[in-house]
Amino acid sequence: MKTLIFENISKTFQDGSQTITALKPTNFSIEEGEFVAIIGPSGSGKSTFLTLAGGLQTPTTGRVLINQSDYSDLP
Repeated sequence: MKTLIFENISKTFQDGSQTITALKPTNFSIEEGEFVAIIGPSGSGKSTFLTLAGGLQTPTTGRVLINQSDYSDLP
């Protein structure tokens, strides 16, 4: 079964000397056939979560697995 797994994923950005936390450490998995809704207030990390899931950004910590393969190892 295909899965998307987030293991201790977090994302921070630097704004000068200030560190901005866009996504606190998160563990999450989605299995093939599941429907998932990502909801929350503005600034809660929804877009960051989705760009990490899509491989458009790299996480600050943790790893994204697709079918047990680390996303960073995929071509």
